[in-house]
Amino acid sequence: MTSPAEPTDAHLVELVLGGDHAAFAAIYDRYADRLHDFCVSILRNREDAADAVQDTFLLAAERLSQLGDARRLRPWLYAVARNAALRRARDRSRYAPEADMADNPDTGPVPQQAAEQAAVRDLVWSAAAGLSDRDRTLLDLHLRHGLDGAELAEAVGVGAGHAYVLLNRLRGQLERSLGALLIARLGRRDCTGLAALLRDWDGRFSPLVRKRVARHVDGCETCGERKRRTLSPVALLAAVPLVPAPTLLRDRVLGQVEPVAQVRDPRSDEPPPPRSGRRRVLAAGAALVVLTGTGVWLGTRDATTPELAGEATPGAAGTSGPASPAAAPPPTPSDSVAPAGPSGTTTLTRSATAPTSDAGRPDTTGPAFLHQSVHPPRVGVRGCPNDRADVRAEVDDDSGVEKVRLDWTDPDGRSGGAELLATEGSWRGTLGPFPRRGRVRWQLTATDQAGNTGTGTPGSLTVFACAPGTSTPNRVN
Repeated sequence: MTSPAEPTDAHLVELVLGGDHAAFAAIYDRYADRLHDFCVSILRNREDAADAVQDTFLLAAERLSQLGDARRLRPWLYAVARNAALRRARDRSRYAPEADMADNPDTGPVPQQAAEQAAVRDLVWSAAAGLSDRDRTLLDLHLRHGLDGAELAEAVGVGAGHAYVLLNRLRGQLERSLGALLIARLGRRDCTGLAALLRDWDGRFSPLVRKRVARHVDGCETCGERKRRTLSPVALLAAVPLVPAPTLLRDRVLGQVEPVAQVRDPRSDEPPPPRSGRRRVLAAGAALVVLTGTGVWLGTRDATTPELAGEATPGAAGTSGPASPAAAPPPTPSDSVAPAGPSGTTTLTRSATAPTSDAGRPDTTGPAFLHQSVHPPRVGVRGCPNDRADVRAEVDDDSGVEKVRLDWTDPDGRSGGAELLATEGSWRGTLGPFPRRGRVRWQLTATDQAGNTGTGTPGSLTVFACAPGTSTPNRVN
């Protein structure tokens, strides 16, 4: 939050759109440290986090004019930073191990203070390993960065009501997860049962270890009492010190932006070419009026929607950043939802033209699947109470995901397919029912707005016969 003496975010945005370079520097100073800390929580590597912050501010300089409500600057920046960090995580195909944090020591605090802060941070990172990536992001933004309500929902790309439900569930889950870790680290001397449970523990707080310790604590009087006397896990997470942005990053970012009344095609998710005597530009408001003399705004997205807030950010090596599936928006005005057909699957279609890329930089990379699932993995034949499985996928792509298709081959060798529906940051659909027992092979294929495709890992679904008396007339041979 800003003090009465400080300019508001909306005022700073207005100044930047008028060509004020100092106002952009003020935005950087207000948010750089927090965005860097947030990116560190995702990437677990400070060098990568610094690069993600640089990507965030360079894209913000180019797209700030698309922010319909300047008061939404904070969640918009967090959404852009989130996608920038996810892009870098995807590019290296893994999250950096905890040792990477030790390779980038704190600067500023005295050694003893730095060691204490590192110990607290390591404890929290260990507990966070028991949560999903989205859940860690949600809690970090709420407890440590102060986002709530609509701001929090926009930053993570979900509806406000959904964010509220998730947050309430996660606070309890965090208490259980961090509490279990504290007991695992501190309580083995006092409880022989806990010591036996963790005899072969390697120190990594995996979801399996968390569940085992939490169950033990629930049934152990000694460990339960210790947990009640331990510092609140939520307070512990909120108290983790920020990891500030490197000092030199400020000059590096501000040296690449300059207020001029020009802007690139706002549809493009790619950053401009590397600096070669020409600086990146701050998006001046006048540049929004005319594009190629058509008198038509070429961007198909409403600047007030979460889609812009969670839009793609520049990635490494001059590539464009992702429109993260976790931040996928509701349909734009140019979208249409077709009624369910014979397959029972609702289809999302878009009439918008696929984006063109900058000259010399065609988008040839297909979407990447971050998560896919079919649940339950076993269903009954048609007519059983549970004869369908829910399909869910989270997909990432630079230009935005146009559609996700589910294809399958049933036990009789017949093929089928249907498009999934985009909803609340993911793609969802239904698999089944099938008339005969056996194994169904399935695979997901995603298409981006540039026409590129990417496939998920093939999977299978087991179809079994119903128990006697629980189905319609049995069609299983």
